[in-house]
Amino acid sequence: MAQLYADVAGYVSDKPPRVRRNLLALCVGGVIFAALSFWMAIASKGFLEADACTHYMFARHALAEPSYLVNVWGRPLCTCMYAIPAAIGRVLGVRAMSLLLALGMGVVTYRVARKQGYRMPALAAILLFAQPLFFVHSFSELTEIPFAAVAVLALWAYQSRQFLAMTLLVSITPSGRPEGFFLIALAALALMGHRRWYYLFILPVPLLLWSYLGWLTWGSPHDLPWYRWLQHNWPYAAQSAYGSGPWYHFIAQLPVLVSPLIFPGLVLGIVLALRAALRPMGGRLAFFADHRARVEGVIVGVPLTILVVHSYLWARGLMASNGELRYLLCVAPLWALLCARGWEWVWERFRLPAPFLIAGLAATTPIYANRYYQVVPFKVYNEDLMGRAVADWYRSTPGLASDYPKVMASLPAIYFALDVSQSDKRHGETWGRDNVAKKRDGVILIWDVNALTNASRDMIVSQDEVDAAGWLWIGNVVYGDKWCNVYLSPRTADGKPSEAGKYRPPGDVTGG
Repeated sequence: MAQLYADVAGYVSDKPPRVRRNLLALCVGGVIFAALSFWMAIASKGFLEADACTHYMFARHALAEPSYLVNVWGRPLCTCMYAIPAAIGRVLGVRAMSLLLALGMGVVTYRVARKQGYRMPALAAILLFAQPLFFVHSFSELTEIPFAAVAVLALWAYQSRQFLAMTLLVSITPSGRPEGFFLIALAALALMGHRRWYYLFILPVPLLLWSYLGWLTWGSPHDLPWYRWLQHNWPYAAQSAYGSGPWYHFIAQLPVLVSPLIFPGLVLGIVLALRAALRPMGGRLAFFADHRARVEGVIVGVPLTILVVHSYLWARGLMASNGELRYLLCVAPLWALLCARGWEWVWERFRLPAPFLIAGLAATTPIYANRYYQVVPFKVYNEDLMGRAVADWYRSTPGLASDYPKVMASLPAIYFALDVSQSDKRHGETWGRDNVAKKRDGVILIWDVNALTNASRDMIVSQDEVDAAGWLWIGNVVYGDKWCNVYLSPRTADGKPSEAGKYRPPGDVTGG
């Protein structure tokens, strides 16, 4: 063990030899990844999860309703990236854009590894593509891929001492995910440490612009200053409605995040990166004396900090955390860099053959697991089929759409099936406690159990609240083990009193 420890210490302290380019391995890995991802994008008829459907719908209607471009739920960074692809190619267009971002991340991760002195930099990109969760998100509509793409570009800019580019990139990350606020704090420290304090004023500009544009979309209310709009609309409840779990929840799932056979490389990579950043150099820590060591500290420090923070939030049930492993995916390239650091050390220390081929074979283990528990391609589940059944019943029931032209639903799949925007003034109504209480004329309300859990307390509405508000129940739609209640507003769009028995009642449509 003492010799092994000495070898590790020597590995991180010596100057690296000539770095190989590994372009063939990079290209082969990227082509295989792209082919499999695009195949699954076409074959997947459902969404990875309900939030993916919601983000797609925001992007789908963003060009017609620009307010979606600054919507806090949709995240401007993600909606802006996906809006044009959604307009051109609908769901497949968004998934193709996500794949392009994923491939771009692979290239940037390779560049960071090469500049950092990795002996086999293509391993970093290959082990990024090998992450099972990264793969399924490469053809999804969620926020993690766009955020991670900007974050790794910011790391590359910092590594290259391009401080203005780093500042601009980091400044827009909060519009993609909340972890961006942590990156802003980190960037501020970096700018002060590198005596680039004059760039600090740039960091809050995108947030202020976001708040101002959002305030304009609200009609410039006089009782709410524009600079407080973002704070007022920030959705996450301090106390989560999703409950809590053990503090080690995310730690225990790290093998799932990076792939089980690659996980040992992550552990070793963390040790190597910490030693590279914290080794003595000229009487002080290398982190404070050498820029490459500082970058190594960022590569290991950022993902571990995010791991610790999300573990704390989940254990305490705070900030609407529901313990999803995809939260850690927002720094997927950094996990891959750590894995590659450990993987290449083992290969060089023990002089093992074919590192890229064996890494590729190790990456195939989730494929075998998928044969026993199918994750991809994404299936259409009963919840989605129920949404389609609601849409079919709504369209086919005589007089219903004309009397109740606006739809308000707690299930995103219903808006998707109807291809209706929640904020469409003619056909949509945004789900939320306030709109339930207002019960505007000509609205059909569909409630299901999804209404009981949400990141925002304002969107959690119980069935008792709907009944107490005076909505008129007319029946249920049932599909397999999923069901929803259907309500009408007290008055039709023409202002006439609603009649429960006037329309063909919904019911069990399983198999329909």
